[in-house]
Amino acid sequence: MTTVPDAPAGSPDGPRGIGGWLILPAIGTFLGPVLWGFYGLSAAMTLTAMPADAPLTALIVMEAIGNLALFALNLWALFLLAGRRRGFPRAFIIVAVGGFVLAVVDGAWAMSLLGESVAQPAWQQIIRSAIFPAVWVPYMLVSRRVRNTFIR
Repeated sequence: MTTVPDAPAGSPDGPRGIGGWLILPAIGTFLGPVLWGFYGLSAAMTLTAMPADAPLTALIVMEAIGNLALFALNLWALFLLAGRRRGFPRAFIIVAVGGFVLAVVDGAWAMSLLGESVAQPAWQQIIRSAIFPAVWVPYMLVSRRVRNTFIR
């Protein structure tokens, strides 16, 4: 597993602050708890309507736990973003990659249980969830604005 080093303090002459392309991940970090919370609660509510021995129960429990864990991690990232803390890029990367991992596990598990009927939607979700970290993880790792903004 690759570790993400803390962002070094940036130079005072480079771009700084929540602006430029950094606005997009900042907006995503503010909206993330709403989305992850909604997904987690939706999965939990689905559980209450299912018989306990249904074949999909374990899958939906995993979805609920994964989404609620990403909700909590996103809240942590939001706290770090608001304080312009040095750990924000790492927290953002964990949430972005965690969302992708959850989509892969969920999609593979659903395909193993339900077969071809969910294959196409599962692959579409996996591909969509791969695009976000593919774009924003490298940005968080190499951006001068990120290095100059998250210095506390």
